[in-house]
Amino acid sequence: MSHHRGPIEFGLAQFRPARGGSPEPIERRVFSAGDEIFREGARGRRAFLIQEGVVELQSGGSDRRMTVERLGAHCIFGEMALILDDAPRPTSAVAVARTQVMVIRDLLFKKKLEQSDPFLRAIVRLLANNLRETPRRRMAYAASGPAPFGNLG
Repeated sequence: MSHHRGPIEFGLAQFRPARGGSPEPIERRVFSAGDEIFREGARGRRAFLIQEGVVELQSGGSDRRMTVERLGAHCIFGEMALILDDAPRPTSAVAVARTQVMVIRDLLFKKKLEQSDPFLRAIVRLLANNLRETPRRRMAYAASGPAPFGNLG
């Protein structure tokens, strides 16, 4: 596993929103082994970048939880909350060991997105709309079969 600063971490380090002329540091949090960072189905406005430690993404009820993915340093999770406004989280996130994260708030993400190239903004918005529509499209497909040719993107 690489121990250099990843592009997301580097980008966050470059951004210090000013409040009253003084820099505001990016929030860092530490979780102990077994701490639930967020719960499946909850609404979120933050993503998390692991600086050190291990996090499991889990799905299913508390009695039959299944690990979907295990993440380590320089991995980001909860990012869907940044692009899908008010969508429920698809998994729970649980610290497996002592874990330090950088917290990425939706307002920071949106501000950085607005500062980006218009082409990139359009692609991210299209991606967000497609992700938002995916469950509805799957249900429609299951109910009636494939739709005729249309938006294949």
